[in-house]
Amino acid sequence: MNIEEVKELLQLVDESDVQYFQWQEDTSSLILSKQSQNETREQGSLPEKEKTAVNLSQPKKVQTKPAEEVTAPITKEVVGEVITSPLVGVVYLSSSPEAPPYQKIGSHVSKGDVLCIVEAMKVMNEIPSTVAGDILEIYVKNEEVVEYGQPLFRIG
Repeated sequence: MNIEEVKELLQLVDESDVQYFQWQEDTSSLILSKQSQNETREQGSLPEKEKTAVNLSQPKKVQTKPAEEVTAPITKEVVGEVITSPLVGVVYLSSSPEAPPYQKIGSHVSKGDVLCIVEAMKVMNEIPSTVAGDILEIYVKNEEVVEYGQPLFRIG
C-alpha cells in the first residue's frame, strides 16, 4: 500500500461513520481507529507478533469528529428486499460519467444483474442484485461515500 492509498483510506474513514478499520497483507498491517488511546487499551490489543509499525514519510495528525447521538426512528414495514453495500467505498450508479445508470426506479432486474459499482482502494466492485424484481427505491446518489451495510436499493 503506497502513501496515496493510505491518505485516501484515511479520508474515507474520516468522512464515514466507521469507527475502526484494520488491514493486513503479508508483513504489513494498518489499523485506523476513531477511539481514544485509553478506550483502545481497555478493549485489548493485538498479540505482539501481529503488530507492525507503519512509517509514513510525513505523518499527519488526523482530526476526527465525535460520534453524533441519534435517536432511533420509528420503523415501518419495508416492502421488498433491501440491497446493502458489502464494503466501504464510493458508489457509482453507471459504468462511466457519460453512460446511463445501470438501474433506475421502475427498472426490472433479474438475480445477478449489476445494480451499481462500489470503488474501494481503487478496486471497482460490481454489486449484483440478489433477487429478481423491480427497483422500488434508490437510497444513494452517484459518487456518494457509502458504508458497510448501508442500504443502496430496494427491490420488490
